[in-house]
Amino acid sequence: MTQVQKQSAADWVESFSLQPEDCEHLANVLLEAATPWSSKQVALALLEHRLNHEWTMQLEKWCGNDIAEVYRPEENYKLGQALCFPALGSMYGEVISERAGFNPDYGDFRVIMVACDDECTREFASALPEHVLTTNPLDLGASALENHYESAQQLLRGYGAVLQVQIEKDLLACGDIVRLAGHWFPRDLLVDIHSGHLNLVEAALDVAGGGPLTPEEIIMQLEIDEEVNQQLILFSLNYALQQDERFDEVGPVGQISWFLRSMQPSEIRCVPERLLCRSVEKEEYALTSELMELACQLKDEFSPQPDIQAADGPVQLVLTYPHWRAGTLPLGVHMAHIFPSALISPRIKITLIDAISGDHLSGWVVQSERFVSGLGPLYEKYSVPAGGFITLLPGAELGEVVVRIQRRNEVREWVRTVSVSDAKLRFGMSNNTVGVNYSEEQIVMVDDVEAVEAVWHRLQETGATLSVIVLLVFRELLKLNPQGTVHASTLYSTVNVATRIPPEPVFAELLKRSCYQHVGDAYWRYDPESEAGESG
Repeated sequence: MTQVQKQSAADWVESFSLQPEDCEHLANVLLEAATPWSSKQVALALLEHRLNHEWTMQLEKWCGNDIAEVYRPEENYKLGQALCFPALGSMYGEVISERAGFNPDYGDFRVIMVACDDECTREFASALPEHVLTTNPLDLGASALENHYESAQQLLRGYGAVLQVQIEKDLLACGDIVRLAGHWFPRDLLVDIHSGHLNLVEAALDVAGGGPLTPEEIIMQLEIDEEVNQQLILFSLNYALQQDERFDEVGPVGQISWFLRSMQPSEIRCVPERLLCRSVEKEEYALTSELMELACQLKDEFSPQPDIQAADGPVQLVLTYPHWRAGTLPLGVHMAHIFPSALISPRIKITLIDAISGDHLSGWVVQSERFVSGLGPLYEKYSVPAGGFITLLPGAELGEVVVRIQRRNEVREWVRTVSVSDAKLRFGMSNNTVGVNYSEEQIVMVDDVEAVEAVWHRLQETGATLSVIVLLVFRELLKLNPQGTVHASTLYSTVNVATRIPPEPVFAELLKRSCYQHVGDAYWRYDPESEAGESG
């Protein structure tokens, strides 16, 4: 009889899925624990249970149905008897001889010689009553449990991402065990959080200005049996709040905080129109290496996000017109270490700290729409123009971000300005007082915001193509430079006054149309003769 062939770990993981008995086992384990478990704890328990179950099934396959008897040291065996050895990987063998044995610690016993299925012969004790396998022959005793626990840990280390996705998918499909913030507990065993409790929560948040309040702060205002496990009460409360549309969980990873949706700022419930990115073709833009590097430097949140290593320290960016207008900041991978993230909630409540005055402002990270709101008061306070430099630093506490406006002595300078004439955007140079550091290539000041916004609305309504907008803006910018050239980053910045677009499609326009000619560095000029025949 051949030994059981063991399945490879990769194949085992690929075919893994939860069965009803696995979910039932987990429910019983969680009931005994009386507290929610993390996804990792749940995965470890389920994997260990499955390994134990498959081990038992394997033993039953070889040792059941009278094929072979499970080896027990206290038994006497006859020549020709078939035996199964759980402690040796379910090895199978046949007794071929027997002799007397003696040990000072155990006294007299018998020794059987067994021809094993790996073509080796081994000797085993028999008629020996005192032995660990006597009481638990179908398992390995403590060593088996330890081995299965270690095997489960190894599987998580090697295939944790795949296994946890499958486990969570199967548990959610089961429906009997609920998940919240990466923790699990049987639905039927949750503490009853009824409508009266939820109304009290709404009132508490209303008094707190909408929030945020932690579940620990909320629970103090509810009358719930204090003898119930505190962790279970918190889990039940959080789950009930998650099911109620009045409440929004706004805490970063590792923290749970609740806020009233009705009292959240309008810009995080309905994305400002100015931040809605123009639909562009999902394609790899064939840019030159110079333009690709420049696009990366601009840190546009709608550019293809590069794979960058985790960073630390400050991040400097240039404020674009759409974010200046909306009072927001872009949220891209370059700022991942600055702003907190969340596993589920698309909105995270944060505190913005003015590095100059130390004042605290309310801010929001809107992950799904890639922006951070709450910066408008700072832009107004320090007269920050589009094109101004802003430095961001992590705060001392999770959920705090330090915003440093790079101030300087106010001076009057000739800077790029957008205005409206004949219902069209016009770019010129005007003498303005500027009290912050800025990018010369990207600064855009505004004469009449409402007039500019009216033109922007009209361009969106008429469906002006990107090619038309780039051409109109490029021609305007030519007038501002005696050399008759336009810097690519200036074009990106000013095109975004007319429409929200990342730099790659703008730069692609420069390469697609022969009327734009590269003259060195990131500068381009316009050749009207090459425009003939080109469609606008």
